[in-house]
Amino acid sequence: YGYSDIEKKISSNTIIYDISLNPMKGEIWAAGVKDGHGVVFKTKDLFLTSEIIWTENKIEATGIIISGSQIIISTRDGRLIAYDEFRHEFSEVYRFNKGILNAKFINETGQFLVELDDHTMAHSQNPYGKWETFQKSNNFFSFFSQIPDIIAYDKSNPLIFYKGTKNGLERSLSNGKDWLKLNTALPTKPNIYAIEANSGRLYVSSGSKLYVSSDSGVNWKIIEPLGTSKVISKISSFLGGQIVITVFE
Repeated sequence: YGYSDIEKKISSNTIIYDISLNPMKGEIWAAGVKDGHGVVFKTKDLFLTSEIIWTENKIEATGIIISGSQIIISTRDGRLIAYDEFRHEFSEVYRFNKGILNAKFINETGQFLVELDDHTMAHSQNPYGKWETFQKSNNFFSFFSQIPDIIAYDKSNPLIFYKGTKNGLERSLSNGKDWLKLNTALPTKPNIYAIEANSGRLYVSSGSKLYVSSDSGVNWKIIEPLGTSKVISKISSFLGGQIVITVFE
């Protein structure tokens, strides 16, 4: 495994909160904050070059959703903002009364999901319409790195879920109804920050270490790509076997 720090290709003063792939154009989009300004970038060459799509003073961009032709940005002040790439125009989709920590779209269920800064979850089939809220403890979609239970579904099979807890890694083959603990190379009481699963290939982060399994968790390799001072907080896998990890120090 070879790793390069793509964030430094943007700026040493940039913090990336979320990344998303636009498969129709082969682009990676990144949302975060640069020099105190919220910012969204896109790139076709792993940030050797990048284009700023959106920026706003003192408002962090916390998430980026790309679903078909829809591109939606989430912000720390509670807004969902749609970007019309053809017209280069932005419009407010929805405004929550709390800040947004993260936003996701689940292709298999057609659900838009957001997590608010009090860790309440909200979901909707139509981001312009009605949103229903619920507490994260009653739902499987915990995806922000500071929540105790981290949940990910296998992108090739939405019935398979993986859950990282203080006691280790668990798997469900029944859409979250039943869980089985997996034997892993993780410590006995791991701090799991992120899980990514696709076609039986698993990536799990605990501290600065990245645990990789290519056989649904039977065998594992341990990698420390960026040194012991950086905690891996998010993992995203893309076509061609590339992964992008987000870290905080």
